[in-house]
Amino acid sequence: MRPARSKRGYLPVGAVAMILALLLVLTAVELSMRAAGGHLRFLEERASVSAGWERTRERILCLGESTTAPTDRPDHSWPRQLEAILNGRAGARRFAVINAGRSSTNSAVLLARLPGLLDVYTPQTVVVMMGINDPKWYGVLETAARRAGGWRGFMAGLRVWKLARYVRYELLRGTLLATTLRRRRPSHVLPAPGLSRECRRLLVGQAKDARIERACQRAVEADPDDWASHSNLVEFYRARRRYAKAEQVLRRNAARAQESEWRQVLLAEMLVLQDKTPEAEKLLWAVLGRSSDPAMVNRVLMSLDGLFQARGRPDLIGEAFRQVVAFETHGRGAEAGLSSSDSAGGAPEGVSPVTAANYRRLREILRKRGIRLVAMQYPTLSGAGLRAVFRDPENILFAENRGNFREALAESGYSFVFRDLAFGQWGHCTAAGDRLIAEVVERVLSAAQ
Repeated sequence: MRPARSKRGYLPVGAVAMILALLLVLTAVELSMRAAGGHLRFLEERASVSAGWERTRERILCLGESTTAPTDRPDHSWPRQLEAILNGRAGARRFAVINAGRSSTNSAVLLARLPGLLDVYTPQTVVVMMGINDPKWYGVLETAARRAGGWRGFMAGLRVWKLARYVRYELLRGTLLATTLRRRRPSHVLPAPGLSRECRRLLVGQAKDARIERACQRAVEADPDDWASHSNLVEFYRARRRYAKAEQVLRRNAARAQESEWRQVLLAEMLVLQDKTPEAEKLLWAVLGRSSDPAMVNRVLMSLDGLFQARGRPDLIGEAFRQVVAFETHGRGAEAGLSSSDSAGGAPEGVSPVTAANYRRLREILRKRGIRLVAMQYPTLSGAGLRAVFRDPENILFAENRGNFREALAESGYSFVFRDLAFGQWGHCTAAGDRLIAEVVERVLSAAQ
C-alpha cells in the first residue's frame, strides 16, 4: 500500500487534524465560558432581590455595573442597604429594592436589559448609576459586524471572540500600540534613542525653545520612523500654538505609516485647532468606518461630537452612533434602539457621548411607562455633567456622591470607603462606602415625597 499523499487542492491529513483539534478546543472554551457566565448571572440574580418582593407596595429597580452588582458582596451592596434603610424608616416591609446591576458590562447592555426587567418587576422608581465602563473594552463600541448578520455577526457573538478582543485591545494595548506606531527601520538607519531622550529631557525641563526644537528635530531626522521623537516635536509645537508646524510633522509621519489610525486621529485633532474642520471630519469618519478598537472609536466619537456642537448641528452625531453602537436588544430593537433625536444634546463635559445618549434613551423608556428616574453620579465625582445630559430634567431626581465621600475620605481615609483603585482616583466600595451611597438615595427619595 502506498503512503497517503496530499493532492493538489486538498489539505494534508495532518493539517485537517490540527484544524479539527483547534475547533474542538475553541468549542470547549466557548462552552466553558458560557457555563461560567451563566453561573455568575444565576448568582447575581439570586442575590438581586429578597424573598417576598412581589408583595411589597413600592419597588425600586437599581441599574449599574460592578459598582452596583451583588456578585461578590450580596450583603452590603448599596441597593441591599437602601432597602434596609427604607423599610427601617417605614417600620414595615413596604419597600423592595431590586439589584439589577451586572458586573463587566456597559450602559448599552443595561439599556437593552431594561424593558424585560420592567416587565418582570414593575417598579415605580429606577435608580441608575452607569457609564464608567463605556470607554473600555466591554463592547459598548462594536463595529457594524454585530448587526450585519452572517458569519461576521455570528463571530461577534462568541465568547472566545470577545475574549480575543479583550486581549487584543486591553491586555496588549501598550505592546500593540508601540508596534503600530513604530515601523521596522531600514537596515541602514541607526536607532537614535539618545537623541529622543535628550529631546524629551529638554521638553520636560522647560529649556529654551530654540534648544528644544533643535534637539527634537535632530531626533526626527536621525530616525524618521520613530514615533516617540515625532510625538515630542508635535507636543512642543502644540503647546506653543504653532499648529501648522505640528500638522506638518504629523502629515510627514502619517505618510510613512498610513496604517496607523491613531496618527490619523491626532492629525484630525490638529486640523480642528486650525479650523480645518472639513478635512478633519473626513479623517475622523474614515477611522470610524474601519476601526475596531473601542478606545479609539470612543475618542473619535467625542471629537465628532465636538465638531457637530461647534457647527450648531448636534443632531448629526446620531449617524455616528448608528454606525458603531451595538445594542444587545434580544429582539426589542424598536424600544432599545437609538435615534438621532436621542443624542441630539451631544455629550456634556465629563460624560462619554455613549453614556449621554443611553441615559436619554433610558429616560424616554421610563417616561413612556410613567416610572420615576433617579440618575446618580459615581463616588467623588461632580453631578453637574450628569444633570447637563438632559435638556429637560423635569421629573428626574439627581443623586450626587461627591460631598459625602470627600468628607468620609478626609475623616477616615481611603480604605474606609474603597476596596481598590479600579477607576483611578476611586474604586469599588466597602460596606461603609455602599452605605454612603444608599443614604444619599434615601435622602433624595424622601425629599421627593
